[in-house]
Amino acid sequence: CMPLPTHFDMGPSSLSSALTTMDSDFAANRSSQRRPRRLRLPLPRATLRCSPPLSLLLLLPLLQLLFLQTANAAKATSVQSTLQTLTERDLICGSCRYIFEPVDEWVKASEVGAMSQKKARKWLKKKMAKDSICASSRFSDRMGVGHRVGKYPPRLVEDAVQFARGSGFGHKDPTELKRVADGTHEELRRDRTVGPYVMTACFYWLD
Repeated sequence: CMPLPTHFDMGPSSLSSALTTMDSDFAANRSSQRRPRRLRLPLPRATLRCSPPLSLLLLLPLLQLLFLQTANAAKATSVQSTLQTLTERDLICGSCRYIFEPVDEWVKASEVGAMSQKKARKWLKKKMAKDSICASSRFSDRMGVGHRVGKYPPRLVEDAVQFARGSGFGHKDPTELKRVADGTHEELRRDRTVGPYVMTACFYWLD
């Protein structure tokens, strides 16, 4: 507050002028003491986004590990069921032969035995790719299963009807190819269900 004058020996006009001056000085003093208004600027969008809780960040690796363990367990269960099914149907040896027989043919045709160790390793890495050996086109519903002959296990073929036609089926009995196709022939039958099992075993063995 502005101090009041201690002497009032002035006239009325002088007193009025002094009071007006005091009011002006008091208003100016109050105005100078006001705090400046803060300027509010819009925040960038990045600062407005909520950060994930710390607990979630800590649990994330554990959740990922749990997911991988669950996926691996499901995969192991699927592979175990596949191998059990092939064993019960006496098709384990036939599946192995069907999967890797082309590799033997490639090795002979490319004369891998005459290659250097470095070149042979490079060739095997290229030819043993799962995408080519375990291609889905090799495991279609056209696959066929032959019957066991003595100590030799049942044989698997990529196309039952085509293999039967090339082997001379149907020359004497025109109904043979039809029986091969519908799965009722006693020597070679088309099996629409075996393909997925053999393909699963293929990926498992190559892993």
